[in-house]
Amino acid sequence: MSTTESKDQPIYPPKKLLEEFRDFISRGNVIDLAIGVMMGSALTALVNALVTNLFMPVIGIITGGVNFDSLSVMIFGIALNIGAIITALINFIIIAIILFVMIKTMEKMYRAMDEEKTKTVHRCPDCCKNVDVNATRCPYCTSNITPLAYEVPLG
Repeated sequence: MSTTESKDQPIYPPKKLLEEFRDFISRGNVIDLAIGVMMGSALTALVNALVTNLFMPVIGIITGGVNFDSLSVMIFGIALNIGAIITALINFIIIAIILFVMIKTMEKMYRAMDEEKTKTVHRCPDCCKNVDVNATRCPYCTSNITPLAYEVPLG
């Protein structure tokens, strides 16, 4: 223990700890992560309901009335609940398809935003900085610019 600390004084004051915790929680990334987790659990509940109440009865009709929830196999006196595994596999495939479609849609949206950004900026021929498409003088090096002389490539 250093000479400046006393036995009565806490090493880390609770007020400072609470302030740092508040700052940590109020960051955008933590809140985004919490929203993502909540949306994921809601999506899982929705997919489980779809599989249990829609897909499994239809698959049961196709397979001649087999109820997958109670489907099990006995091996060495141990019941392996294969139906639960089949249901979980169907849940996984549906969630994977939904996420794939969402990611592809977001990529397409970001690509369109990048293309729009390319149309609104060009490069200064002297300093190679991105400049607004309507600018006639570079704000960085103050050289004269011919509008749309140098477009910014995508990516």
